[in-house]
Amino acid sequence: MNSVTDENGDGLARLVAGLLERAEELGDAQAEGIRAVANDHGGGFVPVRELGAACAVELRNILGALTGGRPLNTEICAEIGRRRARQHVPESTLVAGYRVGIRFVWELLIAEAAATGLVDHEGLVARSVVGARVAPAPTNPRAIPANAQLCRARGVRSR
Repeated sequence: MNSVTDENGDGLARLVAGLLERAEELGDAQAEGIRAVANDHGGGFVPVRELGAACAVELRNILGALTGGRPLNTEICAEIGRRRARQHVPESTLVAGYRVGIRFVWELLIAEAAATGLVDHEGLVARSVVGARVAPAPTNPRAIPANAQLCRARGVRSR
């Protein structure tokens, strides 16, 4: 069982703990969603198991930060982005994958909150670290995530 603190005494910690117990399964489901939309992830760039494992790691990171028990570790996301650059995943595919992944997490949280009644939607949004960190996806090349810029600076190119 994962230890999650619930600073406000509501059910958010219990909701998160339940999701953390299913992180591997949810990571695989998230990876399937990413492959369905960002199909270059399925084009031989990233092995299926690796994508699912990376999704589970990111999901644990987000969920762990959601209750305020620990800060969101942005280095996890950056390292996965650098790994994808070394695997020649196109930047557009990487960005599309993150869009799908963030949507998956939000839909998961909202559905689980509605199904369990442990926290209401408004409380989830108000308390969410994720909501504070999620910005609209970049629409121009100058808004490429820093990890992609770093990879290019180090000589790692996308196809």
